[in-house]
This record gives sequence, C-alpha cells and structure tokens, in this order.
Amino acid sequence: MKGRDEVRFAAQVTVRADGKNTRGLLRFHFGGRPEFQRLSESDTSHYPHSLLTRSGEFVEVRQGEDRSLTMTRTMAAGEETRTTIPPWTDARGRREKGWFQSVGERADGSLWLHWAEHLVFVRGNERPCKVDISHVLGRGTEWAGAYVYVARPEGLWVGIEMGGGRDYRFLDMAELEKRAVPWTPPAPGSDAPAPLPQVATTLSGQRRTLVLGGVTVSVGDTDMYSRGSGKEAWRLLYGVPGRGIYRMATDDAAGRLLASWSAEKEFHLFQPATGTHERFPWPVSDINGLNAGLQGLFFSSDGRHALVYMSGRVMGRSPDINEAYLVPLDGGGPPRRLLRIEGQRWHVSPRGATFVKPNPNHGCTVRQCVVDAIVVVDIDGSRATERVIHEPQLHTDYVGLVPGSSADGLALLTRHRPAKGMNTSLGLLRFRYGDPAVDYRLLPPGSESDAGRTFLTRSGEYMELVAQPEGGLSVRLARGDGAPTGWDLPAFPHADRDSAADRAVHGMGQRQGGGFWLHWGDHLMLLDDGPPRAYSLARLLPRKAEWAGADRYEATPERLVIGVDRTGGRDFVSVDLATAEKQARAWGARRGAR
Repeated sequence: MKGRDEVRFAAQVTVRADGKNTRGLLRFHFGGRPEFQRLSESDTSHYPHSLLTRSGEFVEVRQGEDRSLTMTRTMAAGEETRTTIPPWTDARGRREKGWFQSVGERADGSLWLHWAEHLVFVRGNERPCKVDISHVLGRGTEWAGAYVYVARPEGLWVGIEMGGGRDYRFLDMAELEKRAVPWTPPAPGSDAPAPLPQVATTLSGQRRTLVLGGVTVSVGDTDMYSRGSGKEAWRLLYGVPGRGIYRMATDDAAGRLLASWSAEKEFHLFQPATGTHERFPWPVSDINGLNAGLQGLFFSSDGRHALVYMSGRVMGRSPDINEAYLVPLDGGGPPRRLLRIEGQRWHVSPRGATFVKPNPNHGCTVRQCVVDAIVVVDIDGSRATERVIHEPQLHTDYVGLVPGSSADGLALLTRHRPAKGMNTSLGLLRFRYGDPAVDYRLLPPGSESDAGRTFLTRSGEYMELVAQPEGGLSVRLARGDGAPTGWDLPAFPHADRDSAADRAVHGMGQRQGGGFWLHWGDHLMLLDDGPPRAYSLARLLPRKAEWAGADRYEATPERLVIGVDRTGGRDFVSVDLATAEKQARAWGARRGAR
C-alpha cells in the first residue's frame, strides 16, 4: 500500500472462498505480529487511489459514472466512515467530467487529491477546496500519474509526460491553498441531457449522411433523424440523450439499418422509407454466469437475419467466451447460436471472425498474448466452419490486427522469440474468409510491431511506418513483386524547448482516388506517385487539447474528420482534402517506383 514507511507496511489481500471474494487489509511492522482487517468493499482499489496514512487510517477513493468521488476511511480499530464528494460545476453549470488521478497525505495529516486539472484540499469535515493547476501542462503533454511530496518547504512535484520522456513541475502547496476556493456541487439535474426534439429544422454536431430507400438519414453521436427531401424538416428516428450509438450496420439494397445504443441491452431495426422501427433483445447464452456484451452487429448474407456477436466471461475468469447468433428479423423464431469459441477476439464480420487461442498457463491482453493457435471461423449463410490458420512453432507473445482490408482479406502481425537469444522476429499472416489459402512470411529486421503504424491496402499490399533516429519517418510499402517503394519523411522543425515535439501517428488510410493520407504530429501528409506533401493542422488544435487518434476518412465529398480530446470530452474538426491538396507543400522524398 502507498503510505508505508521504514517499519510500517500494509497490503491489500483478496481471498476467494465459496465462490465469493473477500478483501482485507494486512497490516504489519517489523518486530510485530501481522493483523488482518476485513474490508467492506470486495473490489480491490487501484494503487494510486488508496493510501495508508501515518495515523494508521486506510483511505481509498472510488469514482462513479457521474464522476463523483466516494472516499472510504477505515481506522485500525475497524471503524469505517464514507463520504461522497460531488464534482464541481463549470462556467456553464455542468458537472466536471474529468477523471480522478491520485490521493496523498500532507504534513499536517490532511489530504490532497489530484482530480482532472485541479488540486483539491480535503481537511477534516471542512468543505473541500480546489485550485486549477492546468498551467503546468504544455501542448502535447499529459499527467504522468507520478508524484513526489516534500514536507519542507511544502510542495508537490507533479510528473508530466512529454513525448518519449518525463518532466516534473513543482507546486507550492501553501501558495495554492491560499488561492483555492470551495466549490458548489451541481444542482440536481443541472447536467441532465436535454431531451431530443421530435422535429428539427437544423442538426448540430458531427454527423454522417446515409440514403436508404430514397430517404436521407442523418446519424449523430447519440441520435438518428430522417427526411424525404431537403424541403422537409428532420424527424427523429430514435436517440438516447447522453448515450452514444455503439454498433451500426446498413443494408443499402433494402434500405434498412441496424443500430444499438450503449445504454441498452437491445438493438433496433429501422426502415425509414416505410417508417418501420422494431426492437430486438440481445441473445441470451445458456452458460450460467456468462456476463456477455454486444461486440458485433450485422445483416446476415441472406438478409433475413441479424448476425449478432456476443462476448464475455464467467465470474471474471478467462478466457473470453465468444458466441454468434442469427436473429430472425421477421420475428419468426428465437435466436439460433451459430458458433461458440473461447479466445481473444480480433475481428468479426458478416463473412467470419478471427480469434487467438491463448496458452492456458498465461494471461492474454489486447497488447500481449502467449499464443497456442490463431483460429478463423468462416460463415456461409447459416453454417459456421472453424479452422486453424496458424500454430506457432516458437514462443509467440503478440498478435495485432493490421488496420485496413483488401476486399475480404485481412492481415495479422505476430511476434515470436527464437529458441536461443533475445532477438525477436515479426511475421505477417494474410488470409481471407472462405479461402483455405494462408500466406505467412517473416518481415525484415527493423519492422514495426505497433499495429497503429501499419496498414493493409485495398490491393493487399502491406505498409508500415518506421521511426528514424533523427525523428523522421520511413514509410515502407511492400509490393507483391518485392520492388522497393515508399517515402522518406524528415522530422518537422520544433523550436519550443519546454515541450516535446509531437511525432505520433494519429491516423492513416487510403484515399478513394489512389494514394494515402497520414496524420503525423500536427501535419497531414499526402502520399502518392509524386513527392510527399505536408499540410499543417496546427491551427485546428485548440489550446489544452490533443489529437484523439480517432480520424475518419470520407470519400464523398472527400474530407478527413479528426478527433480532438479536451478535458470535458471529445470534439471533431473537418479537413477538406481538396483544400489540403492546393495548400500542401513538398516535404520529403519518394523512394522507388510504384
């Protein structure tokens, strides 16, 4: 536990008995007898969110979905008190949406909290006070979750992540406490989402436009509206205020739409031309205790069913259990299970699904997994056929899905370690649903293992971005005939000594008319048969914001919708690619010939 000293320690201990978890605090000190103290909350608290004070009090802080904090203080004698601290309101009267970072003890025994971009002082039963510390964050930096408290002179060193390194900024606690002000809890309902209008003449926010059966559908983050012509007002199809559209699929030929919202355990079928709106509950597994959620929603190949992928675990135990169901859209029967497979899900589609079967003696996460086999399930109508496409002969601890696709083809990256030595090798695995042929080849040394820097083109070529020591980027495009091609991009100048240069790749993709786009740092790179060109995006990034890595390409009209993360949420900005073409300047060189 955080808060230990040279002779006094404590550890959280979870004991599982009779199918239930019991959590306790194991207190001990050198020369003394250990004591086990049972705690009322069974879930283990995060290390930065809990503390053992000098007086022996165990403090833990938990944040709810409404962003309020619940602080539980447990004395050595077992007495427990619980206090709820509501988020403060911003200038518009809405509650703070930022996340709680850490808690610590001051020299006088009071507590400090790092909450969103504020430092909060909690002293006994007094009203909490807060002070804004966002001034220590520079552009392209973020909180590191690392703190060093100094008693004399009292201050707090706060860690700041800066590109590939870390810096620390000193906060004078006495000076900050003088400027701290009590906050006013938000009034009941002050941040409740406004109801969606049934009829609207204009729609706001980032939206996508679909034409289904001659009816125009406008899809926002939380709602869908439709209208028959530009002269009509928009009419609400459905929406859940404050809850996003989680999954969506379209059947353009039949003018239909499937959608699911994050707040619900059902999905919806819309046919705007006829005004049809039907609801279907999620399929329920026959496995007791399986806590499954919706992972994929599609129209089946026959058009008469919804193909619904569900995934979850039993009592939190691994591995994941994945199931797919055919749900009749005419209501003519119950859902029928199409497949059940254990393993890490990597891709689902109407044509099939891809899973990694982990070694039973090792855990499996999104970033790392000791692999026993890679399994593909091919779906043909009402039939699902399982096949193994790769069984590693060496210790393989990584599998990553390469973004992009070639028709119905996919690619996976694997990393394995040879029997001797620590050198690792990357392999590229390409395959198609319904096709027994599988292509597996080793990549050359120095290849990139980060799936965020790789791409599979529509023609099946593999593209990767390799960082250069001087800060530049080498774009490699592996053609089928082995001919060398790609682009060399030097680093952009960066004069600000107080911040790290943004050299992250926030997005990449292929353009409809040929060539590629690359969101690199604060620039949009346009790559085609000519020399590479750069278009600055710096003016689109507001102060105290950062690129979200959520870029979306739209072909008609051709534009790039770029996500921007702010403290209170996410916004999107739009870049017209025709304008970018006109204003872009040459930067770097093309290597090889296409």
